[in-house]
Amino acid sequence: MKLLLKTVTIASAIVATPVLAGTWNLDSDNSHLAYGTIKKNAVGEVNRFSKVSGHVTQDGRAEITIDLSSVETNIDIRNDRMIEFVFRKAGSATLTADFNMAEVSGLSIGQTTTIDAESVLSLAGSDVTFDTELFVATVRILGPGFHQ
Repeated sequence: MKLLLKTVTIASAIVATPVLAGTWNLDSDNSHLAYGTIKKNAVGEVNRFSKVSGHVTQDGRAEITIDLSSVETNIDIRNDRMIEFVFRKAGSATLTADFNMAEVSGLSIGQTTTIDAESVLSLAGSDVTFDTELFVATVRILGPGFHQ
């Protein structure tokens, strides 16, 4: 499994809402996490998870929980096989990423940026360290279901 995870590239779209304490909460409805794989050294594929939750702390640590049952490969039987054989029927995985908060703390509502982060994926009892790229967008929550 470590070899598989080392060949995976992960990109996450984090839509965050700044709150009073300085922690940013992940907007689960508007965020996704995708990963790419290469099959037979030639065929690239991008898959995603539709259910993620998490937050970003003041010191630049993103902590994201991934619902592994929400994997979407666009092939139903492959989704099932990923859950059973790759994820070993684990319910969730955790992605932590550390980055320079100064790169995003000055973003105005509606602005976006891409940042590099050192990350750790914890899955089925294994931790794998790798570099990742995060796409960050800030929004203001106006009320239930309303964003600016």
